[in-house]
Amino acid sequence: MNGAAAVVSERRDRVGQVTLSRPEARNAVTVELARGLEHAVVALAPDVDVIVIRGAGGNFSFGGDYKDLERRRAEGRAAMAELFVSFRRACAAIAAVDVPVLAAVEGYALAGGFELMMACDVAIVRDDARIADHHAATGMVPGGGSSQRLPRLVGRQRALGLLLTGDRLSGVEAVAWGLAYRSAPAAAFDAAVDELAQQLAGRSPAAARRTTAVPSSGKPVKTRIRASTWPIRPRAKGSLKASYASPTWRAAAGPLVSASASPSSSSTCERSSGAGGSTSARSR
Repeated sequence: MNGAAAVVSERRDRVGQVTLSRPEARNAVTVELARGLEHAVVALAPDVDVIVIRGAGGNFSFGGDYKDLERRRAEGRAAMAELFVSFRRACAAIAAVDVPVLAAVEGYALAGGFELMMACDVAIVRDDARIADHHAATGMVPGGGSSQRLPRLVGRQRALGLLLTGDRLSGVEAVAWGLAYRSAPAAAFDAAVDELAQQLAGRSPAAARRTTAVPSSGKPVKTRIRASTWPIRPRAKGSLKASYASPTWRAAAGPLVSASASPSSSSTCERSSGAGGSTSARSR
């Protein structure tokens, strides 16, 4: 088991466990916690197939630590920037690693805790979780990605409504809004988290990496098609329009080329003559 005071991490077979460990403060975000989270995620990723992030003591994260925030406000902009930058780096690390990151959310997930939940690839929530962004109510602007991620997840109207009012959602409502994948009652929550983590860990690491890359980056998938298993018959030279004999295909190792590459490139779409290609996507 590894971890700084505010974050504890461990590996259980192919599942990495990261626990925000400030239960006395409902796992409120500090520079120490943010840096510990970034380090834990990056350190675990090469050795596991999925990472689970959850909070100790029955809460995911209450957001920023009020006492720490007041002290940093008094110290000035540089002190505040240190907190925001360290938290953004932690969220960026979650998006950058090559394994799915699962948020297991119970209790409070407010402000920065809500942003952390949205930074993860998949979220499972307890039915009675309390989820909100109350930055505006405290005279602040979201610094961890809510203003960008939330509209993409739920649409502009719902996003602005949540951000400006600070209204709270339950775990059940979060699933209905598309903010979480699944919810479970308190008595079954731990078992549901373990089951989903094992399910994710059982997937092909390469397939999981390629699947999570596009929604995270918004960039087009880079792909090649194995011509021997999906024969392409171009209608005209230089045309991307084609008919195919069978939709059966499989991934294989090989160089990456953009699907938007020049049609004249032989590596983009090869006719079947025994030559092999591959279907793959850029890791995020």
